[in-house]
Amino acid sequence: MSSRFAFFLLAIFIATCLAKKIRPPRPPQHKVVADLKSVDFLFTATSPKTIHAHSSYPVILSVERSLGQVDFEVRITNCPNPNEDQQDWVAPGGVLKKARNKTLVETLAKGHATLEPETSTILQLNVESLLIDEVYNSHSVIIQTDKPIYKPGETVQFRVLFLDRFLKPVPVDLEAKKVIIHIYDSERNIVKSWTGREIPFQKKFGFVKGSLTLSKEPNLGDWSVEVVSKGGSIDEGEEEKESRSFSVDQYVLPKFKVELKTIPTFVTFNESKFNVEVKSIYTHGKGVQGPCTVLVKPTYEPYWGYWNDPEKEKNRPPRSISRTKELNAGVGMIEFDLKEDLKIKEADATEYGMEYTIEASCTETASGKIINATKTIHLYKYPWKMTTVNLPANYKPGFPLIFSIKVARHDDTPVGDDNPEALKIRHGFAYNVEEGVIFTAIPPTGLVTVTFNPPTNDMINVNGVEATYKGLTQWLGIPSRQISPTNSYMELTLQNHKNVLEKPPLLVGETASILVRVNKPFDSLNWVMISRGVMVAWDRISLTDPVQEKLLRIPCEAGSDPSVHIVVYTILGESDDVIAESLKIDVKGVEDKMLRVGVRDYTEFNKTVEPGTNVTLCFENVGEGSLLALRGVDQSVLLLKEDKDIDGNTVKEIEQQYESGMTSIRSWGGSDSFQVFENTGINIMSNAIITKNEYPIYRTRENLQNTIAK
Repeated sequence: MSSRFAFFLLAIFIATCLAKKIRPPRPPQHKVVADLKSVDFLFTATSPKTIHAHSSYPVILSVERSLGQVDFEVRITNCPNPNEDQQDWVAPGGVLKKARNKTLVETLAKGHATLEPETSTILQLNVESLLIDEVYNSHSVIIQTDKPIYKPGETVQFRVLFLDRFLKPVPVDLEAKKVIIHIYDSERNIVKSWTGREIPFQKKFGFVKGSLTLSKEPNLGDWSVEVVSKGGSIDEGEEEKESRSFSVDQYVLPKFKVELKTIPTFVTFNESKFNVEVKSIYTHGKGVQGPCTVLVKPTYEPYWGYWNDPEKEKNRPPRSISRTKELNAGVGMIEFDLKEDLKIKEADATEYGMEYTIEASCTETASGKIINATKTIHLYKYPWKMTTVNLPANYKPGFPLIFSIKVARHDDTPVGDDNPEALKIRHGFAYNVEEGVIFTAIPPTGLVTVTFNPPTNDMINVNGVEATYKGLTQWLGIPSRQISPTNSYMELTLQNHKNVLEKPPLLVGETASILVRVNKPFDSLNWVMISRGVMVAWDRISLTDPVQEKLLRIPCEAGSDPSVHIVVYTILGESDDVIAESLKIDVKGVEDKMLRVGVRDYTEFNKTVEPGTNVTLCFENVGEGSLLALRGVDQSVLLLKEDKDIDGNTVKEIEQQYESGMTSIRSWGGSDSFQVFENTGINIMSNAIITKNEYPIYRTRENLQNTIAK
């Protein structure tokens, strides 16, 4: 992964008001002011918190209440080869709709930037600098080996892929970026290296293919392929590394594998019996004949105090129980009763569950070869659980708090109950005890949707609800109240779905209909859409008359998948407060035809080929000019060591890298207006009032500056 560093982006805005229309008399000249609230116009400037080399960096400006056009200047400092300043202007009540994008140089230097206010002939503004948290290269690196484990003397084949944030190949200049590929042995000795032009790079496809033949007596253990880049980091002394490990060992390929399944998947104190289904199967599909021993024991030793007390040790419950059975065609079923076999007491069974480990050892009668497998099972006090679903980040006085309570078994099977008093919910949103209790039936989906009206009294702050179902009582935490000194709040609701709690993804090109509601009148709205750490769209809407509700229609443009964060904000006229809220929307790309892979002459009745026989692979929906990379692995090898090939999780990890400028665990909302921007990876600078709660757990701009200074 790319290294992370913090440095300052200094954005100096020299704002000049040019009165071009006949208006009421104004003072003949403006003095230099330190109090920004006294300025007769307001502006906001937003930009991504994350900056990427070889990428454009937009700064979006919006101006309110200006009598004339506002000139501005944006400057990026601390670059060894700084670009020229960007200059433009914003009309009264307008927004800069076309970003003044600045393509950054390859290397970005660390440093402390401070604002040096510059003098304008008419007006000078003192504004704080923007803080950019992280710097990434413009590509991601994926390393792949042809299998996870090798014998001495075998050839290790590997690939290196360079991809951009949209998972497309990047034609990287390996010499300019000082890319080096190393292979290390288990003692961290460099066995082989490739640099610059030595690297077998197919530039068109962002693809490296290399190999290394192991010696007959190599160091055994974990080796690694490591890709090092020095030409895109913040500091020339820093390196960006990505590695993939593989093992070198003397081994014999196993001929069969063992799979375990528990029926049911969990047990309770009152229903503690379960069966362990054992399958011992050859890699070609046939069952293995032989005995299998299954042992069940607590994963964590619960019997503290027995070891030093001989009397208690005599009556100590058994630590484990094992049974052996001869498998029939490789399949067997062994029954256990946790409560009886391990003498479990009712006090040991909790609503959170105790974990037990199942260990199986299966022996092949013909060879005496033993293969092991493990699995876990949990023992609970009750068979069901309750959780909250679609819980917002905060609740706001004046707006309903809507979420669902899900009742399900521990295997996530929904629980339904038509008893009108099946579920009891206690809450603190009411002024008396009687109104603070709700009884309701549970639909077959197990989802009970509740709506609360948070009180406007500042002294009341509710932090949870209590739910009870058939003896099980659980405390369900809810978000805290959003902070606003002026009691100004905004609510965003996606209107594309009839049920407010339904959140299926939208398609790229589809328009998101977002209802914006504010508890105080507003006459303009600004919105920014950010995806993968990049601003993909933004706009400003001016209204003829102040309103408290407005429907926004925002298209999900190309590049907005797999999800977007939309931040909507406005400046309230009566208090000059910036009120903001954000919303996460999952977006699904327009699917191309899926790649299909098949084997010629392979049918339901003919699934095998003889050793030494050529196999013909068939591919459908391969785009013209595409590079098709194949990888075939013996299944027996995968039984020895877990494979780390490219899969869906690899793609998710790359996507998360570009969203790492977000600082909140939650995906939407925040504790205050500043945190809304912070959580979605957006910097905001304004001479209006932005509420920022100075709470230790928040990464406020001052806290970061103090940390850097130390």
